[in-house]
Amino acid sequence: LMKLILECQEDWVQQELIAVGINLSCDEQNVKLMVKGPGLKLLMKRALQTQDSLLMKMIKNISQHADEEIKKLFLDFVSPLGEMVNSSIDSELVTEVISILANINLPDLDFSRLATKHQLIPFILKKFSASELVRNVDPVDPDYLFCDHQNTKQCTINQSG
Repeated sequence: LMKLILECQEDWVQQELIAVGINLSCDEQNVKLMVKGPGLKLLMKRALQTQDSLLMKMIKNISQHADEEIKKLFLDFVSPLGEMVNSSIDSELVTEVISILANINLPDLDFSRLATKHQLIPFILKKFSASELVRNVDPVDPDYLFCDHQNTKQCTINQSG
């Protein structure tokens, strides 16, 4: 499967093939085989070059697994992914990229620096209205995002706690 995806001559991997990849990437044992050796590096190189949103969805599925060794493989791609958020016009691709960045929840990754360097917070605030952001906040932690309801352009993220 990996060989077929990586050697595909088209800019976008055929839908049937990538659908199988997306489904197989939901299983952690399959993912361990997919990222073995240069697997993830080659997938990321292709995804960054072609900006194939379905391939990025497969990579997002890979990033969702709890295995810290798998997550560490993504550290080399944090900056190119951050750049893609603001440079791509494909909203599906950007959604997958933001999801990948969110899934790389490692203690050594400085999300504040990443968000600042790639202007992720202004991007997110620009793309979503304040009411959408508030509606999607985890109800367990309602203080995480504070929006001044008199001025919906005034939203801040509480990073304490």
